Amino acid sequence: MKKSVLVFSALLGSSVLFCTPATSAVLMVSSYDMINGNGQAASGTFNYWDGNYTGLGSKTTDNAPLSGGKGALTDGVAATQRWDAVSNVGGTGAFVGWYTPVSGNPAIDFHLSSSSTVNSVSLYVDNSNFGGVGAPSSILINGTNYTPSVISFSSTAEVLTVAGLALTGGNIFVTPIHGAQPWIFLSEAEFSGIAGAVPEPSTWAMMLLGFAGIGFMTYRRRKSAAIAA
Repeated sequence: MKKSVLVFSALLGSSVLFCTPATSAVLMVSSYDMINGNGQAASGTFNYWDGNYTGLGSKTTDNAPLSGGKGALTDGVAATQRWDAVSNVGGTGAFVGWYTPVSGNPAIDFHLSSSSTVNSVSLYVDNSNFGGVGAPSSILINGTNYTPSVISFSSTAEVLTVAGLALTGGNIFVTPIHGAQPWIFLSEAEFSGIAGAVPEPSTWAMMLLGFAGIGFMTYRRRKSAAIAA
């Protein structure tokens, strides 16, 4: 009996060890698909395209479908200045901008580098309310509309964050919904969570306790068989 208790205790200790919660971290994006931003090429001023996009599609055409690549939204650079200070006629500025009466709210399909648990989504946007550009009023994520928390990290820029999601999978569909202003300008998207589809600690505990029970029962059967022999 003492030996069986030791076996069970050892397995139970292992379950506690393996059930340490994983730490949430920034998740890598392998690519994203969307329609290109809009511009003002006719007036010879700025274009708000994703001009450095690495995938398929015309990077210099308004509303052109882009797929299979990355660009301004995942380059690790969040603009802190107003849109007109970081834009250019070539469309390679810090922001991608959509004129929503023409393009609609931009639907962006982000492909994560691995199937993951996404706990929060953050969008870095222009909130200057200058020239028809303003922060989105809400964010549609995987079909559910959320009102994000807002952090102003400069006088003209905001980070909009939706936390507490616990979404699992390799794709996250994100659509910023325009507010009072018709233009949406986005410079960066960031996802935090756990890389790889990680079971909850309670799930690990139940699995390991089950293994412990199986081991204990196997031991008892072998012991009974030995005594019978």
